[in-house]
Amino acid sequence: MSGPALLLVEDELGARRALAEYLHRCGYHVYEAAAAREAMRLWDAHRADLVLLDLGLPDLDGVDVIRPSSSTPWSSSPSSRFHCAAWHTAPPPRRSCCDGTC
Repeated sequence: MSGPALLLVEDELGARRALAEYLHRCGYHVYEAAAAREAMRLWDAHRADLVLLDLGLPDLDGVDVIRPSSSTPWSSSPSSRFHCAAWHTAPPPRRSCCDGTC
């Protein structure tokens, strides 16, 4: 292991690979998962120091994954830190001037 363990959970392959490569160069030992259930298996096996979690996952909602009442293995773990992110690549919807709000 090269440094602190980090679990990167991101379903978009290109983004996950780019982040993993960057984080590895920063000294982290990176475990990669494309979905929440895969991340939970990796969590059980490795107990990462930090989890970077995409909120929009294909199998479970990222918010539900870390909710204290959820049955996920890390919902009761106070020792790890989480950083959650969600972003959209599509532009925001345009406002219509027809309703007088412009």
